[in-house]
Amino acid sequence: MEGPALNTTTPETKAGQATVAGPRPLPLHIALQTLVWMTSRAALPHLNNGSLPWRAATAEDARALRDDLENVDPEEFADAVDAEARRRLDAFARGVRAYRHHPRRTPTSQPTVVWEQGSTRLLDYGEPDTVATAPP
Repeated sequence: MEGPALNTTTPETKAGQATVAGPRPLPLHIALQTLVWMTSRAALPHLNNGSLPWRAATAEDARALRDDLENVDPEEFADAVDAEARRRLDAFARGVRAYRHHPRRTPTSQPTVVWEQGSTRLLDYGEPDTVATAPP
């Protein structure tokens, strides 16, 4: 299946290059998207012969789906599933690209530490003109 290539290298800071790596872990996200396509494609032969196990709550919908697909050419349906998978993988790749190229803004100042104990801190990210008070 042809699909959009994803750059999984460390982000560059040059114009037009990714500003951040991610989403993390990127290989897991790619694997999950591909798994959806593969399992959908693998289930197609079992859809019409009734060998897929359905929960009682969805069994009636499954029978209706089988009835609706009874006169549909299996190859055309498989092609439609592949086309939808490619559309979703492409949308995923566009989302990753947008995420990685989004202009990040670093805060001009660090938030105020409102409370601290050991390695735990409570930070105030409120409006600049609000006053935070520490817990008693």
